[in-house]
Amino acid sequence: MALITAPLDLGDIFDKTVKLIGKTAKRNVVVAAIIVLPLTIVVALIGSSIMQDFAATMLVSAQMTEAGRTLSESEARTIGMAFLNLLPMFFGVGALFMIGTTAAESAIIRINCSEVDGGDITWREALNTAFGGAMWRLIGQRILFVLALFGAYVATVLTGVISPYLLILSIPGLIAACVWLWTRWFFAPQAIVNEENGVVDSFGRSADLVKGQFGRVLGIGILLAIITSIAISIVTTPIQMVAMSGFWSGYMDIVTNMGTQGNEAERLRAIASMLSGMGPGIGVSIGLQTILTLMVQSSYQVVMYYDACARRGELVEAEDDAPLLS
Repeated sequence: MALITAPLDLGDIFDKTVKLIGKTAKRNVVVAAIIVLPLTIVVALIGSSIMQDFAATMLVSAQMTEAGRTLSESEARTIGMAFLNLLPMFFGVGALFMIGTTAAESAIIRINCSEVDGGDITWREALNTAFGGAMWRLIGQRILFVLALFGAYVATVLTGVISPYLLILSIPGLIAACVWLWTRWFFAPQAIVNEENGVVDSFGRSADLVKGQFGRVLGIGILLAIITSIAISIVTTPIQMVAMSGFWSGYMDIVTNMGTQGNEAERLRAIASMLSGMGPGIGVSIGLQTILTLMVQSSYQVVMYYDACARRGELVEAEDDAPLLS
């Protein structure tokens, strides 16, 4: 039986979102974990390596301070090159993480849309299509969206170069442009995954769904994003505190002993201890937040998408396995 067949009010959107999360949680967690967890482990290892290098630099600085000397040009260059050599790996892992999270999002959107339509797609079926064309179209959509935002930013900067006084108008204009683009293209991911639209067509389809209810989509979208952020923070904060216990222990040591630490070398060693306990926790925090965000955000966006379709008269009563969209 289809979960949504008619327009929803705000209370119904909350109710349907909770029900959708409950019905798809197991499948969505499995898909997200299979794709995101290996990438999270890699991020944790890279993050740990970077933090250890930073900690080593702090310890070297502490030794230099105690010896009454500073880094020579060759020593500074050696340290700088060590960090620069990590950048390709860092950006490579970042790109892989983006591809992986987009693939997981594509699969989760497919699961959620199928559930709303009354289907029963399995996590294996969704996973088999995760790295297909929909994923690459989603990446293309995100790239074009970022380019549009960047274009608005460049226009603002150029306006400020022409006349600083024009920034009084251009900065609010930039904010308005970002809000307009975010709202107008809110349903582009669902149009790509559920309706198999292309990148450019997804923008037009989303704009059609938003037309006539811009304020509604904007308001509900922001409200649910805030609630989601708060809820995820409540769930993840205790886990983050445990995962990054070394970091927080070092941080509290610095704060509590700020006035009693005898010299700069001791403060640098305390910072090194704090940084060395930070690496693995970064990966745990990123992975957990990513999985929960993918699950919850996709759910309320899919519910809002079907609500928008219903308000345009595009939903029909589902019969047997017939698609819900007319």
